[in-house]
Amino acid sequence: MKVIQRCMLMTTYPGDIVFDPTCGSGTTAFVAEQWGRRWITCDTSRVATTLAKQRLMTATFDYYKLAYADEGVGSGFQYKKVPHITLKSIANNEPPATETLYDQPLKDTKKARVTGPFTVEAVSAPTVQPIDDITAPETVAADETIARSGATLRQNEWRDELLKTGIRSLFPSQVFFPMSDAKSGWYKLAKNLKAEIDEELIEAYRGTVSIPFTPGKNERIAVKIVDDRGIESLRVVGISEATAINQQLENRR
Repeated sequence: MKVIQRCMLMTTYPGDIVFDPTCGSGTTAFVAEQWGRRWITCDTSRVATTLAKQRLMTATFDYYKLAYADEGVGSGFQYKKVPHITLKSIANNEPPATETLYDQPLKDTKKARVTGPFTVEAVSAPTVQPIDDITAPETVAADETIARSGATLRQNEWRDELLKTGIRSLFPSQVFFPMSDAKSGWYKLAKNLKAEIDEELIEAYRGTVSIPFTPGKNERIAVKIVDDRGIESLRVVGISEATAINQQLENRR
């Protein structure tokens, strides 16, 4: 990590974009986020991207004082400055020059940072067809709209490819954050992140009981839990099994 940090500080400024074509465990993205650089990283392995995502989502960083707060991180940080004493300045009785330490930005100890918003995207591997197999493009029917043609027409192909590789996408219809008492849920997360919770906003997400819904044809639901460390757990269960689990929890209370 120190080598990447040194190279990044020598070749980039805060707000620059850093690209890492071999994500690995996400060290380059982590260092870039730590030092106020934007980043793009990619990998052919789902394991690597998952490790990097988890590492970034659970990380906290020091908050560095901005050179110009109104201009954002692109204006740079406030850095520690020390006198640069040389033999020439001593011999000539001159005041020493000022040296800026770009690897020691000033910290605001009252604040902490977390990773900024980012997206994780996946596409199917491109394939090349022989020229003999290429046919003339099909004519789009008159009743087809632009939403059913062009790039969006390939979404089904991408989805099928992702399913073959084991990647699944969930589209939640309900989201809520169970909080059994004042010391759990988002309050515990806020303490770890040294953040503040808006009482009125978080109250809208309080709850442990689902609103009525119509079961799908498979009669299954997906339950995803994110603990205060940011670690995710996902379980897909049948509605009957979920009802039995809920009944057991109720009996324990």
